[in-house]
Amino acid sequence: MSKEIFKKVSELLNQGKSFALLTVVSVKGSTPRESGAKMIVYPDGSTEGTIGGGALESKAIEDAKRMFNEGQRTSLLHYKLVEEKHGGIGAVCGGESDVFIEVFEKPWKVLVMGGGHVGEAVAKVAQLSGFEVVVTEGREELAQNERFGGAKLLKCSPSNPDILKEIDSKTAVVVVTHSHNLDLEVLRLVVGSNAFYIGAIGSKRKIASIFSILEKEGISKEMLDRIYAPVGIDIGAETPAEIAISIIAEIISVCREKVPNPASMKYLMKAKE
Repeated sequence: MSKEIFKKVSELLNQGKSFALLTVVSVKGSTPRESGAKMIVYPDGSTEGTIGGGALESKAIEDAKRMFNEGQRTSLLHYKLVEEKHGGIGAVCGGESDVFIEVFEKPWKVLVMGGGHVGEAVAKVAQLSGFEVVVTEGREELAQNERFGGAKLLKCSPSNPDILKEIDSKTAVVVVTHSHNLDLEVLRLVVGSNAFYIGAIGSKRKIASIFSILEKEGISKEMLDRIYAPVGIDIGAETPAEIAISIIAEIISVCREKVPNPASMKYLMKAKE
């Protein structure tokens, strides 16, 4: 069974699926399974494999689902397989089991709309930061796989509606195309998506112009407020690499639900002066 579980784990990791791997790491006394027993638990509570069934498995599944909800990655849990009135989980085996739970979440994705100099830099910085990366670029001379490292490259216009298939609630969309009109088309396409982040490059004047057009087309202010524009944290970035760093830093701050602030004590000391 462990061989089958490892094979399934490999498949799930390659597919970028969310799951938890539960492993019995130690036992004492009478228990339903010995050390090494494994099972997979999905966010909805469905499972593959078993660590013994009964109260132990039911409680472990419950704990795995809680970890998904709370964003907890790992936990070593101790279960007493006795009645609840004796401090246990409602089992009658009489033994004890330690179960290690490791959660593997679907990776965050950065969808780069445009493969010019900035798009290329964003793709590279995003990959270094651990994101899954997809780049869309319709210009043949720029739509070259070697420019984007291990990123998935879609050789089509960033305004192609099929790109919406790449977007889910763990996707950050970065609009860095080569033209004002194309930026407008792309924002029109993605603003209603469930992406957790939408950012668009451009001057404040350009962004104001795009927003004005979209608002006149009936897109609500609440929808437009979802867009981070001009994109990135203000670090005085000038080069494509610097701009990419500012963009990915902003995306990470949104992922972590953390307002970006200087971490150095130097800034805190200056603020007190």
